[in-house]
Amino acid sequence: MAAADPFIISRLRETPLFARLSPPQIEALAAQCQIVQFAAGSLMFAYGQPTQGAMLFVTGRAILTRTLADGREDVIGQVRVRELAGGQASLLQDGAEPANVRVVEQTTAIFISRRKFQYLLGVMPELRQNLVLNAGTAAAVSPPVYTPTPAPGYSDNPAPRFTPASSAQAVATAPAVPSAQAASARSDKKPRLKGQRPDETLLHMFRPHWWSLARYVWIPLLVLAIGVIGGLLLISLSGWVGITVIGVGVIIAGLIVLYGYTEWRDDGLFITDQRVIRVRSYILTFRTQIAEMPLIRVTGVTWSEPPLDPMARLFGYGDVIVQTTSESSNVAMGYVQDPARVQQTIFSVRDEITSQRTENTEQSVRDEVARALGMAPVVGTPAVAQQVNHDDTLVLPPEGPIFARTRVMGKSGEIIYRHHWSVWLTHILLPGFVFVVALAAGAILLLTEHMIPIGLVVAVIGISLVIAGVWAYWSDWDWRNDKLIVSNDTITFIHQRPLWLENQVDRVRMAQVDNVISDVQGIFNTLLNRGNVQISLVGSDQNKRFDLVGDPLEIQMEISRRQALIKRQAEQGKVESQQDAALQMLAAYYQLTQGGQNTQAMPPVNMTPSANTQPNPTVPTGGRGGDRPPRIGG
Repeated sequence: MAAADPFIISRLRETPLFARLSPPQIEALAAQCQIVQFAAGSLMFAYGQPTQGAMLFVTGRAILTRTLADGREDVIGQVRVRELAGGQASLLQDGAEPANVRVVEQTTAIFISRRKFQYLLGVMPELRQNLVLNAGTAAAVSPPVYTPTPAPGYSDNPAPRFTPASSAQAVATAPAVPSAQAASARSDKKPRLKGQRPDETLLHMFRPHWWSLARYVWIPLLVLAIGVIGGLLLISLSGWVGITVIGVGVIIAGLIVLYGYTEWRDDGLFITDQRVIRVRSYILTFRTQIAEMPLIRVTGVTWSEPPLDPMARLFGYGDVIVQTTSESSNVAMGYVQDPARVQQTIFSVRDEITSQRTENTEQSVRDEVARALGMAPVVGTPAVAQQVNHDDTLVLPPEGPIFARTRVMGKSGEIIYRHHWSVWLTHILLPGFVFVVALAAGAILLLTEHMIPIGLVVAVIGISLVIAGVWAYWSDWDWRNDKLIVSNDTITFIHQRPLWLENQVDRVRMAQVDNVISDVQGIFNTLLNRGNVQISLVGSDQNKRFDLVGDPLEIQMEISRRQALIKRQAEQGKVESQQDAALQMLAAYYQLTQGGQNTQAMPPVNMTPSANTQPNPTVPTGGRGGDRPPRIGG
C-alpha cells in the first residue's frame, strides 16, 4: 500500500467520524483518498447520480439544492470547511445522491471513495468499531456486513479517481443562478413576477406559512354556524326564509375564505438573480406595496421566532428582516416558513452571483491575454463583455393626455415623470369653474334686461376671466414643474413655483439608491393606477418621495433597470482595466526578454492551448506536507 499523504491524515483526524481511528487505520484510509479542486459554479454531485463517496471540505463552500419541476434549484442546505458532502450514508451504503452539491466558492476537498472505504471495512474489521457514527445514520443501527470481493480494476491501490457529474446530468440540473445565456433563453417565457425584467431570472419564492391564513379559519366557521343555526330556526316559520339565511351564510363564509386566500397568495418575498423583492397586497384597503433592493446591497438577514407564540415553535415559522445600510430600507416579512433556510438562501444566492461575476472577469482577462499571445480563447464562462442586454436603451412614448403629459423622454435619454393627470385636473378644476361661471354670468347679463350698467358688467366679467386665467396658469405651472427625472446616473426631484417664489432641486446619484418602494393605496388610486414612489438612500434614514404618480411600479422598474445598467458598466470597466494591466505586464515582459527593445506590438506566440477546458475538479499533484495539500496555497 502506498504511503499516505500527511496533509490528508491531518485533515481526516479533524473529522468527527474518524476521530477515534488508530494511526495505522487512519493512514490506511488516507492512502485511499484523493485531493480534488472545484471552481465556483461547478456541480460536485448531481441529484440522482449513484453515490461515489464523500467529499471532506478543506477550503471553500457548497450549497445543497433540490431540482424543482420547472427546472430551478431550491437551496436546502450548505457544506462548509471540515464537513462531509454526502455525509456518512454515502460511505456506508449504496444509493443515489439525495441532492445536488454545487460549489459557490473555490473549493479544495478530499474525496473518500465509498467502494474503497467499504473495502477497508472488509479487510480491517476493527476500523468499523472506531467510527463515530451519528445516531440517525442507518448504518449506526445495523452496520452492513461487507465482504471484499475482487472487482475488475479494483483492489487496494490508492487514489481512486473521482468522476464528476456527466454533462447530461449537469444540463438536467441547471445552476441556481443561471448564466446570461440561460437567463436570455428563459426571458421569452411569461414572467412569473410582475415587474420582472427581461434579463432577470426568478430563483426563489417564499410565501407566508399556511398558519397565517388558517389562524383566522374560526371567522368563516362562525359565520357559517350562525347562518346554518339561524336558518334551521327560521325554517319552522318559513322554509324559504330559512333556506335563504343558510345560503347567505354559506356565501359569506366562502367569500371570507376566498378573500383570505387571495391576500395570502399575493403576499411574498421573491429572490431573483438581481434583486430581493417584497410584495404585499391588502384587498380591503385596495393597497399594493412593492419594495425592492439590489441583491448586492444586502448587508444582513436576521430571523426570529415571535415571542409568546407557541405555534411558531410547533410549525417552525418566524420573522425575517433583510437588512441594508439604512434601517428605513429594510425589507421585513412575518410568518415565514423555515426562516433559517430563507436567510441561508439569500446569502447563498448573493455569494454565488458574486463568485460568478468574479469568474466572468477572470475569464475575460484570460481570453484577452490568450488573444494577445496568438492563442485561441479558452472556452469557459462567458465574460461580462459578451453578455447580451436587451434593455440598455429604451425609447418610451409620451404618456398621459396631450394637454397633461405625465411621462416624456428627454434628448439625452432621461425620463421625466410628473404627477398623475388627475392631479392636474384637480389643480385647474376650481379656476376653470370660475372661468366658466364668469363667461356664463356675463352672457346672461348681456343678453337680458337689467339695471346694471353694461360697462360695469364687462369690467367685472373681464376681471373675473383674468383672475381665472392667472389662477389656471399658476396651477398648471405648479403641476407641470413638479418633476421626477430619472437619468442614467442621477435621480432629480424638482419642485418650482411661478414668479420664482420657490425653486427646489434635489439630486441624488443612482449609486446612492438603496431601496425603492412603490405604493398604491385606495380604491380610487387603484382604478387610476396612481400611487407613491419612495426612495431610500445608502447610509441615510431620510427617504425621498414623489407622490401621486401614474404607474409607480413602472418608475420603480426604471430605476432598478438603470441601477443594473450602471453595475454592468462598472463591471465592464473593471474588466477592461484588468485586461489593460495584464497586457501592459505582458508587453513589459516581452520587452525585457527581447533585450529592452521598444516594440510596438507583441508577435503571436505559437502555442497550443490546453485541451482540458473542463471547469470541474482538477487534481493537484506534487510535494507533500501536513500543513497544506500538494501544490495548493503556495
